[in-house]
Amino acid sequence: MLKNIFIITIWSLCLIFKCLSQSDTVVDHIKYNHIKYFDSKRINELGNYKVSNHTKIKIGVWIIYDINSNIVEKGEYRRNKKNGYWIEKEAVNNDIWSGNYRRNKRIGEWYCENRKRIYKNGKEKHEIIASYN
Repeated sequence: MLKNIFIITIWSLCLIFKCLSQSDTVVDHIKYNHIKYFDSKRINELGNYKVSNHTKIKIGVWIIYDINSNIVEKGEYRRNKKNGYWIEKEAVNNDIWSGNYRRNKRIGEWYCENRKRIYKNGKEKHEIIASYN
């Protein structure tokens, strides 16, 4: 009986220490346990990791910023893979695209202003440019 109480006490202390040792950041009412900074102390990356078998796995909402604090990517990870609705800014021409991922692959229709790209299994099938007269 005394041995069980000792084990429960040790387990409880470990749990409390783990909770207190995590530094969480809250942005837009979402709590993040991972925050990465540029050298200038501006936020570069916000997200959540879950540790499974000594491996960090990305879960939940992640936001990536550029050096000027503009959002470059925002979306949700499920088991370390992009899933659901994402917004991404292209590095080359600064176009902002929005669409869906499934298991880390772009799927369906992605939109940017007057353009639309169609993806199947992560590969772009074609792009449609709409003209407004």
